Amino acid sequence: MIVEGQNEDVRRISARIALAAGPTMIAGIYGMNFEFMPELGWKSVIP
Repeated sequence: MIVEGQNEDVRRISARIALAAGPTMIAGIYGMNFEFMPELGWKSVIP
């Protein structure tokens, strides 16, 4: 049935969006606030 196929497609798309939401949020926060990144103060990370 077409409805069942669409339901499976929506589930797959939703799962991909959910997996991409976390890294996108982190990149957005760090991308806008460079002065607040704790990694910038670490001597061992940035040469």
